[in-house]
Amino acid sequence: MNHAKFHLERRDFGKAEQCYLNAKDPERAIQMYLDAKLYGEALRVANKHVPHMAHQINEIYSRGGLSQGQSGDEIFRSAKMWEDSRDYQKAIDRYLEITDHHFTNQDHLEEIWMNIFNIAMTYAKDRI
Repeated sequence: MNHAKFHLERRDFGKAEQCYLNAKDPERAIQMYLDAKLYGEALRVANKHVPHMAHQINEIYSRGGLSQGQSGDEIFRSAKMWEDSRDYQKAIDRYLEITDHHFTNQDHLEEIWMNIFNIAMTYAKDRI
């Protein structure tokens, strides 16, 4: 763990994460990322190593003010996670945060928006 602290003090999160994972303590790696407000990284580690924590982290990740600086890919992954867990209202909310500022490829945007429409038609008709 001293190696992880060493790397963390130097803000080398990747090496600190690897130390935590080698020590079989992925929860500390997740907490490190949460403390640094690197929610996408925390979610990535949770999905891979501690799946039961992923829902809770995605809840934090999806909160209003935190989503401001997120990339289109980060928002998309978060929305997809809500969709996969069948929380369609939250999935729709997250997908709707994606704009042409996140993706310049109009075909990709259209595909995302069609997906939102299909989810709403099937699972949330009140959202149409």
